[in-house]
Amino acid sequence: MLSTIHLDLDFEAQGTFTAPAFAGSMLRGAFGAALKRTVCVMRLRDCDGCPLERACIYTTVFETRPPAEAGVMRLYERAPQPFILEAPETDQTDAPTQRAPGSILAMSVRLFGEAARAAPFVLRAFEDAGQRGFGAARTPHVLIEARDGAGATVWRKGGAFTPVRPSAATPPPLPNRTRWRLVTPMRLKRDGKLLTPDTLTAADLAMAVVRRLGLLATFFGDRPVEMDFKALKAAAQNARLEARALRWREIVRRSSRQNATLSMGGIVGEATVDLGGDERLAAALAWAPLIHVGKGASMGLGRVALDAT
Repeated sequence: MLSTIHLDLDFEAQGTFTAPAFAGSMLRGAFGAALKRTVCVMRLRDCDGCPLERACIYTTVFETRPPAEAGVMRLYERAPQPFILEAPETDQTDAPTQRAPGSILAMSVRLFGEAARAAPFVLRAFEDAGQRGFGAARTPHVLIEARDGAGATVWRKGGAFTPVRPSAATPPPLPNRTRWRLVTPMRLKRDGKLLTPDTLTAADLAMAVVRRLGLLATFFGDRPVEMDFKALKAAAQNARLEARALRWREIVRRSSRQNATLSMGGIVGEATVDLGGDERLAAALAWAPLIHVGKGASMGLGRVALDAT
């Protein structure tokens, strides 16, 4: 349904670095700018109306357009971004932390479907982003190593990139009862309003995963999507959210484009999900740790970990 490439990256700080409480926004912004510098052959002109708009790596990976022949999202200018960034060391801190020169900033990037072909350009973009510096102080970081999902080194500083074969493996279906740990803020809406720890339901959670998986598979999958959305929606109504230990975690980020401070707060914590015995729902929701859930997924929001209960 949806092939993936996973890369773990290690950066070495070249000076004192103030790591934000949540690094995903910083990393995504630096990555986007660097990717455009890396691949744009049109002198960094605006992408809208560019002759290469539908054939460019940048607009495939970062400013993603729905395909002209798409049967869904035809009224939208942007499709879901086919990548996920994760920076686990910064996920659990509620305040910026000071890092000494030589400290390692570890992160990962996951590419989906057609975007996996861009892996060498993505790696080069992150190398450039690190050289130009992370954070408000633009502290330079040297990319020293990249590893694939199995832990094998595929690149070292000064070397060539070893091609990585995308994984087409489908995660095994979830057991009927699963403990969900919401690691980074999960932002879901119902009727235009953000859900809270008290208003979140199992159906909200399940359908957010189903919709995101369906969109990613439709735009970037290697074969037609075989998902009965009507049946999945009906099954989601029978799912239950139990033993919830959820809270709201507020995160803010600075948007240079909008010249404003934006909220990225969302739901974190743990809860048990009972799927009501539906096997199709169990198969779809197994993708949640790979694709994340809710808004801001590409920068690392909505990261979940699952355990059988």
